[in-house]
Amino acid sequence: MRGLGRRLAVWLLFLLIPFIMMSWLWPFVMPMTLGNDYSIFTPGDELELMWAVWRGTFPLFMPGFAGGHSTAAMTLGQFYHPLPWISSIMPGYWHGLALEWNTFYRLISLGIAHISLFKLCRRLRVTPLPAFVATFPVVYNLRMLDSFRYGASLDSYVAMVLIAAAAGFVFLDPERKRPVAFLALGTYLIVVSGHPQWAFLGIMIAGLFAVLFPWAAAAMDPTLPRHERGTVRRYLVRLTAGFSTGLLLAAPYLLPFYFEFFKTNQSRTNGDYAWSLGYGDSTPGEFANFLFPLHADVHGAFGGSALFLLAALFPLAALVKKPPRVLWILYLIGGVAYCFALGKETWVHEAMVKHLPLFGSFRVPGRIVIWIPLTILPVLVWMLRVDNRRALLTAATSALVLFASTWLWTSKGLPASESLSPHKIVKNLPVYVDAVILYASGATLLFLAGIARYRKFTRTLFVLSALGIMLTSWICLLEGTWKQKKPTMTTFQQITDAHKKSVVSHADAGSGMEMRSVSDYQA
Repeated sequence: MRGLGRRLAVWLLFLLIPFIMMSWLWPFVMPMTLGNDYSIFTPGDELELMWAVWRGTFPLFMPGFAGGHSTAAMTLGQFYHPLPWISSIMPGYWHGLALEWNTFYRLISLGIAHISLFKLCRRLRVTPLPAFVATFPVVYNLRMLDSFRYGASLDSYVAMVLIAAAAGFVFLDPERKRPVAFLALGTYLIVVSGHPQWAFLGIMIAGLFAVLFPWAAAAMDPTLPRHERGTVRRYLVRLTAGFSTGLLLAAPYLLPFYFEFFKTNQSRTNGDYAWSLGYGDSTPGEFANFLFPLHADVHGAFGGSALFLLAALFPLAALVKKPPRVLWILYLIGGVAYCFALGKETWVHEAMVKHLPLFGSFRVPGRIVIWIPLTILPVLVWMLRVDNRRALLTAATSALVLFASTWLWTSKGLPASESLSPHKIVKNLPVYVDAVILYASGATLLFLAGIARYRKFTRTLFVLSALGIMLTSWICLLEGTWKQKKPTMTTFQQITDAHKKSVVSHADAGSGMEMRSVSDYQA
């Protein structure tokens, strides 16, 4: 009973953390919610689709929506995702609380994603405090916040983390079938999540993480027995089975979306190279993620704590402690994502857009930094291990020097111009907020450096490091995007009355969602 109580307490802690980190967003309590897109596209499409279900029909076609598309174009409505179905049976959903229940379950999903990664690290013999510190920035960062802003894309982000964790257990528990089933579930959830770009980028990095996991696991836990070729081959077979099953389950959504929407759409899938550069950030803006996260454009933001700079300085740590080769591969993948996010300022973006399938079908280069939080996890775990503390000391002190140097020339470290950074879009953002983040990040790095030097105080310093990381992340999540007062959501009766007057769907189709024939006619 004591063991069960402890497990329940751990689950409760991780499920409460997202409500702490996003305290300004509490459903049913706080008056504010995410602004810009959150209350528009996903809930609008969702209510239309679920209204049809509750009226006893299966909405294959929404009259008038997007100039002739079926529900495949209403992908943000997440018709094949469990969240709308669960939310729609909750009290008050059809009386204006649709957005509240959506937010509630998305916060819960963040806690589930976090504890999944935490348990994976614990399975790799990482002690609790280092496991918490290493997994925290993977879930709570500005890339997650920007994903939350689109609603459905947060579900892609969560599914990406779940796939990575499930793949880890597929390798570590080769005789169990449950991890393969969880991998299939995660794959299904990311495909039907409702935001194609996030799903595409998320499943790609989760797949790369899964393929590299046998070697990443050895880097995170050197006590693991050396895996043989047959072990890896069996793992890849089980991995393929999990991914394939998930894709097969998602086929009722995926096939109509591809053939009926993707193949007939023009403005969203056949844009020129200039279109793919839309909402890109500058080099100083993207670099701001490490030192001044609230000065990075929200479309390419990923920062939130000092751990991102710590991971970025991994090459310096490698000078004093030779790391496993797989960590260099993961670091390179994160570097490719970072360079791609810079758009036309590097050759990486143009090369990938022109030579890799589907990359030219998406705009907003910065969204690819969804790759970075997952790739830094093995690097952080490796540096936090007891036998690699010299590497941690080198990276932490080097990062601390960079932070300290900004105290002398803060203005020179900021982007020359900012378009959609939190400092531009958030009204009444306190002028001292950057200083708070800088000093808290510096203190965090000081605690991490102390871990490597003062082993008697390791536990205390880890707790202080965790608190510093949570503080800076909390500030970034509080001030890092648009906010607005919660809008009044459409009720069941209002949708019914609207459809009595017209059968045309009233959901917002979004820019460029129409069929090619409609685009040509309008031109």
